[in-house]
Amino acid sequence: MKFSFELEQRIIQFVKFNIIGLCNTAVDFSVFVAATWLGLPAVGAQLIAYGAGMLNSYYWNGRWTFGSIQSSQPALIFRFLMLNGFLLGFSTIAVMLLAKLVPVLAAKIAVICTTVVLNYLGSRSWIYRLNKES
Repeated sequence: MKFSFELEQRIIQFVKFNIIGLCNTAVDFSVFVAATWLGLPAVGAQLIAYGAGMLNSYYWNGRWTFGSIQSSQPALIFRFLMLNGFLLGFSTIAVMLLAKLVPVLAAKIAVICTTVVLNYLGSRSWIYRLNKES
């Protein structure tokens, strides 16, 4: 019975993470579109958009998806910032390079698809594993 309950909890957590991920993507993409519409270059728009999605992720994943974790834990904050800092750098460079080859919004969509997978894997296996250690 315990295995079944834990599996159910992980499935619920996975669904929550993906719901938040969709919200983060919507925030990120909306801010990116607005910023480029206002005339910001792709790199500047990417930095602002990713930051907005990151704040949304930190708040909602820390409180809803992985609710038993204190969002003010220094190790959690450090891991979150490290992973998201890496993904910010990766996504910014990727948008900049891809925007030279394809339309900027196509570049953004391709980068989103990649960073969603990387973010989930890093969050589940590195950031929020603190939940298992507590």
